[in-house]
Amino acid sequence: MNVRRILVSAGMAAATAALAVAPAFAAAAPAGGPPRNEETLDFRPNPARSGGSVEVTTFHCGDSQFAWVDTDSIRDANRVKLTRGFGDRTLTGRLHLPDETRPGRHDITGRCENGSELRGVLEVVPGRGAHAGFGIDQNNTTHAVAGSVLIAGAGLGGAFLLRQRRARQA
Repeated sequence: MNVRRILVSAGMAAATAALAVAPAFAAAAPAGGPPRNEETLDFRPNPARSGGSVEVTTFHCGDSQFAWVDTDSIRDANRVKLTRGFGDRTLTGRLHLPDETRPGRHDITGRCENGSELRGVLEVVPGRGAHAGFGIDQNNTTHAVAGSVLIAGAGLGGAFLLRQRRARQA
């Protein structure tokens, strides 16, 4: 009987680990847009919350003193001018995301003073409310499903162990 308990515990541990790791692999896979090594714009933080602001930087403009970044994919956002810091080859600017910015991936493009093209992908997540409990995010239900499966698995495992204990006592 101890062998069965060990096998059940090992199986539940493996299933729990598989369910916990699966969303991480899904999030790491690109869902479209350019591969990471082709992006010439860097956003911090990325992902960013709607209603917040993002620092936009690039190292790909050579000796240009400024660059313009177009935010057409983000409704009501302004065009951003990136400028050079003192003794620095980095161009930096700040993008303010409106509260109404839709969550998801946004392709951002721009152009350096010397004509070089810039591009990057900014991920925007909802900016309001805590993500806790059984509330379901409309854009990503993976976490809610995985959490529900883990809770159900724990309940079934507990019921199985209680049944085994009662059978032994009888």
